[in-house]
Amino acid sequence: MIGGEISSDVSYPVIRNLYFREDRADAGELLLREAMKCSGENERVYAFFHYFGMSCFARHGKLFEANTHIDTLLRQSGFEVEHENVYYSTLLSGDENTDAVIAPGDLTEGAQQCVDFSIDGTQVGGCQVHYVNDTTAYLRWIYVNGDMVGKGVGTRCMKALRRFLYERGVRRFDTDTAVRNLVAQHYYEKNGFTRQGITRSYYTKEVN
Repeated sequence: MIGGEISSDVSYPVIRNLYFREDRADAGELLLREAMKCSGENERVYAFFHYFGMSCFARHGKLFEANTHIDTLLRQSGFEVEHENVYYSTLLSGDENTDAVIAPGDLTEGAQQCVDFSIDGTQVGGCQVHYVNDTTAYLRWIYVNGDMVGKGVGTRCMKALRRFLYERGVRRFDTDTAVRNLVAQHYYEKNGFTRQGITRSYYTKEVN
C-alpha cells in the first residue's frame, strides 16, 4: 500500500534461495552477483522472502540462523534484516480433548484453509493453515476474540486445531512469530510447540 491506498504497479525482485558451501564463499558471491543482475533498476531487492515451501531450512522461506556464512554474505553485500522470527514446530498425536468446535472453510488452490473456532455455539476465534504437504502444515495466524483473551480459550482452540489436523493426516505442525512477540511465544510453548531457532528475511534499499 502507498499512502493508504492499494497499489497494483509496484513489483520487487525476490531472491528466493541462495545456498552454497561454507568453504565456497566465492561461489556464493558469484551466485549473488548473477541474481542481482536480474533485479534491473529496482530500488529494493528481497532475499529469503517470507513465503511458504521455498526452503528446506525454514518452511516459510526465511534463512535459518545456522547459515551464518549466507547471512554474512548478504550483509556484506548491502542487505539488511527485514524480519526476524522465532520458528516453532510440534508433532501431533491426536489425543487432545477440548470443548472447542472446528468449522473449516474451503481449501484454496494454494493449499490454505481458514478455520473458525466456536464454544457452546458461539464463535470465539479463527486461524489460517497452510498445508505444506500431506503430513506437514504451517500455522499462518491464529486469534481469539478480544474479550476471550487470557481465559484459556486460545488453548482450547489450539487443542481442537491439533486434533483436526491429526485426523486430516498431518503429523508435523509448524509456525513462527516475531522475536519481539513474547506473548505469542509463550502461547506456542504453552501449547506444545518447541523453539527451533531464529529465521530471517532480508532486503536492500539500493542495488549495488
